[in-house]
Amino acid sequence: MMYLRQDAPISAVEFAVLAGITRRAASKAFLSASQGKPWRGHPLPVAALPGQRGGAGGVVWGLALDKASPELRALLKVPETLSSTPVERRLKGRPDDRHIAGAVDKQRIIAPIVAHPKGSRERAAAFAEAARQQHMVGPGWSRFSERTLRDWVQTAEQGGPVALMPAGCRSDKGTFRVRITRRWQDGCGLPEVVQDAIAANLEGIARGLIMKGNSFRQTRKLAGNELQRLSAEAGVTLPKAGLAALCKLTGAWVSRYREMKAARDYTSDHKRYSDQHEARVNRTLTAVPMEVLMGDVHRVDMTIPDAIATGDPRLVMGAKIAQAAGRKTIRLAIIAWMDGSSHYLWATPVILGPGQGITQQDVARSLYEVITCPWGGIPREIMIDNGGEFAALADAVARFCAMAGIMGLGVVKSAPYSPEGKGRLEGAFGILEKRHVSALPGYIAGDRMNSPTKSKGKPVDPYPHGPDQLLADILEAVRQFNGTPQDGQLGGLSPKAMLEEKIAATGWKAQGMPDEATFDLVFSKEVRRDVRKGSITINNRAYSGPVLAELIGEKQVPFLVPLRDPEGPIICFRNNVIHQLHAETFALNDRDGAKHKAKMVRLQKAEMKRRIALADPTVNVQQLLTASADMGPVACNPPDVWTFGSIDKAGVIGAPMTEEAAAEAEEARNREFYKEYLASRRGGERGASGGNRNSPSCAT
Repeated sequence: MMYLRQDAPISAVEFAVLAGITRRAASKAFLSASQGKPWRGHPLPVAALPGQRGGAGGVVWGLALDKASPELRALLKVPETLSSTPVERRLKGRPDDRHIAGAVDKQRIIAPIVAHPKGSRERAAAFAEAARQQHMVGPGWSRFSERTLRDWVQTAEQGGPVALMPAGCRSDKGTFRVRITRRWQDGCGLPEVVQDAIAANLEGIARGLIMKGNSFRQTRKLAGNELQRLSAEAGVTLPKAGLAALCKLTGAWVSRYREMKAARDYTSDHKRYSDQHEARVNRTLTAVPMEVLMGDVHRVDMTIPDAIATGDPRLVMGAKIAQAAGRKTIRLAIIAWMDGSSHYLWATPVILGPGQGITQQDVARSLYEVITCPWGGIPREIMIDNGGEFAALADAVARFCAMAGIMGLGVVKSAPYSPEGKGRLEGAFGILEKRHVSALPGYIAGDRMNSPTKSKGKPVDPYPHGPDQLLADILEAVRQFNGTPQDGQLGGLSPKAMLEEKIAATGWKAQGMPDEATFDLVFSKEVRRDVRKGSITINNRAYSGPVLAELIGEKQVPFLVPLRDPEGPIICFRNNVIHQLHAETFALNDRDGAKHKAKMVRLQKAEMKRRIALADPTVNVQQLLTASADMGPVACNPPDVWTFGSIDKAGVIGAPMTEEAAAEAEEARNREFYKEYLASRRGGERGASGGNRNSPSCAT
């Protein structure tokens, strides 16, 4: 019980109990209140507790409840009038399952005792009997003294079964009472404020080290070195060996920050984070077959020594590259499609050499097998990943929906490194590989970094039957998978049995395509080319066909390259008709070439005649040009006339003058010029003779 007095401030511990917070949080709240800061929007009337020293500035603060506001009293559940009425102490922390289980065990142990009246011989005998026996408490067996049993009985009879739980749990449950290590905390001699600062700094360092991929051992070592430096800078004066021993960190301290491993995965390994930490949702099987078709590619390695002897150019090239590189393995890829209602699997194995990968052509051929299958057909939705081999499917499905007038069909792409969208298919790959493919000779799993060994020091026996039989064996393994009962959502049924059950329950029928040409039309890649001389060029190959005669001179015409066979006929879809263009090459003396040219020229002439017939031959171009041109005078404002106030006949001011006036002015200027010239001549002659007679410098 806790008694609250009207005339005495309550301590931080008592405030923490009332507020349901930690002692440290209460002390910080009191310190902030002494600086005028509110706590949860309420002012705390704090006062220094007399006779106590400690904390910041050596002052210990307490809360004066008699000066607290009614709102703060209500928040702390303190009555308006404080008297000697005891207020029941609240639990310091929330009891967990361990505490509840302990109370239940105690109640079970004392049940035979409390069944007898108080003070009776029967109860005394029950106490003695219970003390002699061992009782199951928690994970083990224990024996309790009679005194302990009597305390339990007294507690239960006074407070009920709830009183058997601990009087209170730690108020700071979930926090660490030791900052770093007890040895460092007790031996460093630093103030608590400095210790808190060093602990916070070291925590950030440890979290950063773990997030950047360091192991717990490496983190403990590096953080310990940093703790030595921080302690020395804070004023710890110990020899180097003593400081190292004082700052040695424990594994328990590093384990506090194990949560940073998930942050490490989030920042540096998205796939690992997605596989182990990202939230998932549980999904059930679809009710109708082919509502969802999931596609993915899985790869395993198998040894094939006679790959070069096969007639497959792709395999021969890959095998030669592998042989030149000193390798003895060929990769095997499985393109798989899974029905979302039954986990039924369609698979297409493809043998790859070094540097080879799954192409869109491989995916289209594999999907063709599903769509043409009587229990497959066109799915409502295709779920794939973001791999380049599936890049063209989205456009293909959109084209199919537009042509067929079907709404709702689509392609869903899983996020990178996210297994949720295709987790079922990856699980099926695991079952297929472990139970069926692994039974084939030469299997070395999908770890291409490991050497092909059946056991350590013993090489794997090569696959003895060649690549053709290998592909057949892979398909046989897929059939085994579809026919084998499985647990989980299949409930003991095989994928084949579940598919048959869904077909029978819903009456579903596969929606297929009429022929290969329709499939190639849908699952193809669009390219645009200019039609020149009756042909187009794609991948350095010339394609021609009668439909190109109708496209003479057209530019950027759309054509479709089938994904299933990119080197086969090209499709021109025009006026709802599928036209196939073939890559035809003729020899110099091949008459079929001349026939083909004559046919194309004839079709082109017919197209020209059709286009000419659509034109109006009576069109007068000059008349239309004249009619469309604005040939009238230019619309403008009346011009201003330039007039002169006087005429400068002498040509002095440069004003305009008549021809007669200009001639007279010119004649007057000439006369004036001659007068001045003659005058200068006469004056020069007189000056020269007079000078000779009267010059004083020449007198003697």
